[in-house]
Amino acid sequence: MKENEASLDVIRIIHQLASNPEKVKTTQSSLYDLMGSGLTKSDICDAICDWIDEAKRVQVIVTKYADGHIGEPAYVVKPDLLGVGFYIKVAIQKSNAGNENLLIISAHKHH
Repeated sequence: MKENEASLDVIRIIHQLASNPEKVKTTQSSLYDLMGSGLTKSDICDAICDWIDEAKRVQVIVTKYADGHIGEPAYVVKPDLLGVGFYIKVAIQKSNAGNENLLIISAHKHH
């Protein structure tokens, strides 16, 4: 595993959650990202799963600006959607009941 690369266990969890859009939530800013690009949460989930299925790098970062999720680990993929490169940042959240959700923090065109 390279530096700043998510572990295989984390990648497996991200894929598992993204495969079930009912377990995926969005921040307000990512919802605006989606609306502005004409994409849906399911489109982003499919892109995440495809990225992982293609064994492309999932980068781990620490959030700086994330709707109240500052200082937490987040994971970045950069797939092409609609013929354009996108920057998708997600986090794994655990509820008090022990359930996991995937939070889409951002999903915007990559500059």
